[in-house]
Amino acid sequence: MRVTSMESALQTRDRLVMEHVPLVKILAQRLAHRLPAQVEVAELISVGLLGLIDAASRYKPSLGVPFDAFARRRVQGAMLDSLRDLDWAPRSLRRLRRDVDSAIAAVRRRVGREPLEAEVAAELSMTPAEYDKAIEMYELFISRYGNEKTLSALKNGDSKAKPPVAANPKKYEERVKYLQNAYDALAGAYVLFFNYPRAAETYDKISNNQNFPEKNRRESARQGLSLYASLGDRGGMTRARERFQTLGASPKEMAEADFIVASAELKRWDPYSGDDGANGAARKTAQRVMEDYYTVNKNKDAAAQYVVQAAYWSAKTRKAVLAGAHG
Repeated sequence: MRVTSMESALQTRDRLVMEHVPLVKILAQRLAHRLPAQVEVAELISVGLLGLIDAASRYKPSLGVPFDAFARRRVQGAMLDSLRDLDWAPRSLRRLRRDVDSAIAAVRRRVGREPLEAEVAAELSMTPAEYDKAIEMYELFISRYGNEKTLSALKNGDSKAKPPVAANPKKYEERVKYLQNAYDALAGAYVLFFNYPRAAETYDKISNNQNFPEKNRRESARQGLSLYASLGDRGGMTRARERFQTLGASPKEMAEADFIVASAELKRWDPYSGDDGANGAARKTAQRVMEDYYTVNKNKDAAAQYVVQAAYWSAKTRKAVLAGAHG
């Protein structure tokens, strides 16, 4: 059977594509190393393959350029165009996120564990002015991409607009994804530089934002609860706990949440100081909340590990007052 010139061209194109798929993977991995962690290599490979197919379709040996070099430019161009089209953050914001990711990785390699916030901050060597600028960039991006009217129009369309705007579910999901990335980065920046009240407030906003997936909102409620507990903010703990439960936290997750709340009272007590005045009152409160936790949860399997800790601290607070009485 005679092969037509068109069939021959298609066979040549397919052969070039199959032979150069590894090139696409290499270029995608190299580019991903210079981008924030949320940019997935698989997405870059998908876009790069389209660039490779385009290059194979356009290539002519008479150009005098090896196909490898010709395809490389097309593949890299397709990947970079896709990143520009996403437009999820300005270049300065992407650069900051990349710097933070690099600092975390560098400290992790050096110390052999997950780094502390102070270690990452030292690695970054950021000044207060640079920190303020970083926060400003995140907040600017959120205000730009988090406009509720714009999100609603993308999700549901806007029949009252002139001309009417059709719903764009794909664009809506994409924008929500990058908006949450920005919120997470903002909260992380606050934690990184020890501004725990603002970090807790940011997690509050994430958990209360109905555009985000329930699972992500639930995790943000848990993060906010932990931060409010560290701050001893009872009102914040109550709000975060209620939202955590409303968003479908499991019995085990709720057992942990309630123990976090109880432990916040425990932290107000100094076991090395006298049992009078404010410290005495703090011990009594800590004893009461630990005993209450034990009583409420002692028959719940999901709370087993925290019941043991509650029993320990209940006994320790009782022992402390007895020791003081016999001291």
